Amino acid sequence: MSELQLALIIFGIVLVIAVLVFNWIQENKYKNKKTLESNITDDPLFKDHRRETDSSVDDKEMELSSASFEAADEKQSLGEERVAETAETIPTLSFVESDDLYHKTEFLVELSITESYDFNEISDFTAQILTENPGISLYLFDEINDQWIEAKNINNSPGKYRIGLPLINKSGRLEYEPLVEYVRKMELVTAKIAVSGIMSPIEKSLHEAVDLQEFVGEVGSIVGINIIANSGHLFSGVRIKALADSYGLEMRSQGGFVYLSAGKRVMFSMDSYGGEPITSENIRTLMIPGITFLIDVPVVENGLEVLDKVKRIVIDFSEHLNGDIVDDNRRIIDDDAFKKIRSNISVIYEKMQLRGIPAGSQAARRIFY
Repeated sequence: MSELQLALIIFGIVLVIAVLVFNWIQENKYKNKKTLESNITDDPLFKDHRRETDSSVDDKEMELSSASFEAADEKQSLGEERVAETAETIPTLSFVESDDLYHKTEFLVELSITESYDFNEISDFTAQILTENPGISLYLFDEINDQWIEAKNINNSPGKYRIGLPLINKSGRLEYEPLVEYVRKMELVTAKIAVSGIMSPIEKSLHEAVDLQEFVGEVGSIVGINIIANSGHLFSGVRIKALADSYGLEMRSQGGFVYLSAGKRVMFSMDSYGGEPITSENIRTLMIPGITFLIDVPVVENGLEVLDKVKRIVIDFSEHLNGDIVDDNRRIIDDDAFKKIRSNISVIYEKMQLRGIPAGSQAARRIFY
């Protein structure tokens, strides 16, 4: 055996002995540590202290939780009391339905003003409802003549007045939910100025709104009579303006012309056909292929007379402008066509009269405008 081999064997033996000694030392340390921990955890004081600490934390958590629930209950109770107090302090009316207020075109609310009224409150209320409901109407009771009269605002202290909400307008007919919401709001805002209120029957009014919508679709008609240039030429704005002035037509600020009655109501209108609108800014340079006359039949009083006037004017215009009188489909309008238009207008007026809404009346203008 060589010296190298002998040295390796000795080194290996020493290494094994060193490992065994190291393991023995580590095992003794571990046993001592376990014994110490066991002694500590078995100490009754240690156990009681830990239990008391945990119990104390649990008790505090329960106390905090209980306090939180009590605070929440108190807050909820306080909130309910405040809501109840608020409801008690806000006055409100309760409108009663009355068949006496049934109306063919409006949903009416009639208010009896308190004797101790505040004029400023009435004025503020009037301004508010007129702003929020542009189509609404106000009616004051004239005790001297024993009748209701329409008013733009309230400038005195009437004993009673009515507020009329249209059953139908350009946006459509009155529906149930918006009507109920309107009533609730009115009951709230009128409490300061009125002691009582009555209103139109809701169900009847809604049925009337449906019938009225069908009626409007049946009689709503605008007669259009056009003059178009022939031989490929155009109409001069200056020439049109001169002819319009000779017949008393007035130019509107937004463009076109209108013919007004003695009461300043529009009987018919005239504007460009197939070209840009006629305005004061372009009248000197304007060249257009035609003009059109329009009669809004339901809102025009004495519409047959208006048609006759329009017929005379368009014949004169067509001669001076060298144009043809045609309908919207560019079919020639001759005497027979004018007679048919006149007959159709008569039928519409008869239906409106039977409905209790005469053509050109205040009710008709409110519905069809």
